[in-house]
Amino acid sequence: MNEEQTLQLLLKEIQAGDRTALEKLSKIWYPYVYRYALRFTGKVEMAKEVSQLTFVSITKNIHGLRELSSFTPWVFRIAANQCRTLLRKQKFHEPLEVIYSQKANERDPLQILERDEAIQRVRKALLTIPEEQREVIILKEYEGLKFREIAQILNTSENTVKSRMYYGLNALKKTLKLNRAQIDIHYEKH
Repeated sequence: MNEEQTLQLLLKEIQAGDRTALEKLSKIWYPYVYRYALRFTGKVEMAKEVSQLTFVSITKNIHGLRELSSFTPWVFRIAANQCRTLLRKQKFHEPLEVIYSQKANERDPLQILERDEAIQRVRKALLTIPEEQREVIILKEYEGLKFREIAQILNTSENTVKSRMYYGLNALKKTLKLNRAQIDIHYEKH
């Protein structure tokens, strides 16, 4: 049984009232929601809160989900809304927490450090671009969703999603180039 079939079976069991199926679904989907929220907000505690709120909402509303095939966009839409709500409530932006998403495979400490610094620069740069562009980039590049699915999640057209992706990637490139230039200038002064 593949992932999609497993998901369909779990959803049918949940809608039939099976609480253990809901727990299984949460275990499977929690990492996806958490990773998305962490990339969107840049904060561990906020990502945990978004994940919890998302699953509370899923639990309350899953019986109203009419098309089981729309589960993935539905979950990411809930998570995106929770991220936006928490970010709006936050009055002061805290510094980006550096969380390493991958364990180092390299044995060279310099390579590990350079990779980790690059990850940190991209995460910081993501937080500087407009929210609507950031969420498209995260859903497409990190979560691997198709433009059609992203359009469903964001309740907009595919062309709008593609446009946001284009402008978001350009803004990200500019931010990363600017940050790289500032780092080079900083090192030249010392």
